[in-house]
Amino acid sequence: MSTFQFIIGFLVLFALALLLGWTEQNVKSPAASASVGIGAILLLLLMGGWGDFHYIPHTVETSISAQSNWLVGEMKDCYSEPLDPASAFLLHREPGYVAESFNCDDGPKHTMTIKFYGRLNQPEHRIAYWRCTRKSEEFICRQTGAE
Repeated sequence: MSTFQFIIGFLVLFALALLLGWTEQNVKSPAASASVGIGAILLLLLMGGWGDFHYIPHTVETSISAQSNWLVGEMKDCYSEPLDPASAFLLHREPGYVAESFNCDDGPKHTMTIKFYGRLNQPEHRIAYWRCTRKSEEFICRQTGAE
């Protein structure tokens, strides 16, 4: 979520709170308070904020480079490259799809299920950075940046 979207979201939420009469001195009812909270969640969902803030996990089958000495609980800095339009077309994906392959070290590629936190499509970037942790049954990757 960009700074602009965040500011607009905050202003809309503030206007919703005022409209419902929700102020520090005057909370009309618990229903009004609940409406403001639900409105905030819906606003974040509509603006795509949950994915940008890395709250929604995505579980995908993808390839990840992993040496055999990657210990359970160990974290590594990884990266993925968003698909260009031609590659996306061939793979039946959206352009900018970032979960096709995670590069973490010089080990062989393994196809496995990875849980990651971040947006699936990032066509505005040329590389996405991740911090991946090996768990006993899966890998979990959280986006740390992009350029």
